[in-house]
Amino acid sequence: MNPKPLEPLQALKQTAFFSAFPPETLVALQQGSALADFADGQMIFGEDETANAVYLLLEGKARLMKSQPDGSQQMLRLFLPGQLIGAMGVMREDGRYPASAFAVGQARLMEISAGVLQAEMASAAVPKLDMMRVMVGYLADMAQGHNQDPEVEIELRVARTLLGCAGQIGRKVGKGNELEVRISQAGLAERSDTNPFSVSRMLKRWATLGYIRLGRQRIVILDPHGIVRMAEGMPHYH
Repeated sequence: MNPKPLEPLQALKQTAFFSAFPPETLVALQQGSALADFADGQMIFGEDETANAVYLLLEGKARLMKSQPDGSQQMLRLFLPGQLIGAMGVMREDGRYPASAFAVGQARLMEISAGVLQAEMASAAVPKLDMMRVMVGYLADMAQGHNQDPEVEIELRVARTLLGCAGQIGRKVGKGNELEVRISQAGLAERSDTNPFSVSRMLKRWATLGYIRLGRQRIVILDPHGIVRMAEGMPHYH
């Protein structure tokens, strides 16, 4: 027996990505959305396509696939009802989906256009630190499962750990998007289960790129987008 489909508004309330949004914004998102049904194997969106919408899975399943250099497709993860698909594409600076999504069996999704989402985010005036926490949860949920070069794996792990710390104990400093995280390099190495030497070398490289500023027992994130790109496994843009 198939489980009962999730109700759109209830699904929004239960989704981590929208945890920082006030109730009236969730209602507006629901009213500005559309329901879309997909058949088994049907593409929801394609890799490198313009991210025109995010999709909240209400019924069925979906899989995220990434093209490999040899032309094959690597499955990154399986989505279940109540999970959001495609948010990273909308949040990324290039505005493109980093992978393709396909329905597994019959699937029903709530489609929220990027324009509606961005407008509601702006009107809701969600604090930057709250949105950082939301993105931390989403990145953790989207952690890639396929094999990477060891150096890339370390960078992914350290970037995600630093974002996690920013979401938990970070505080806004200075002007703009700067976030201070009170943690030592040794503490970051321990939390990310990484060799302290590797963490130190990586942090110095990030500081050179302008992503962070290192201090005594603290790390200031100067470019959150840069850290998010590394947590996604995307190339540096400096």
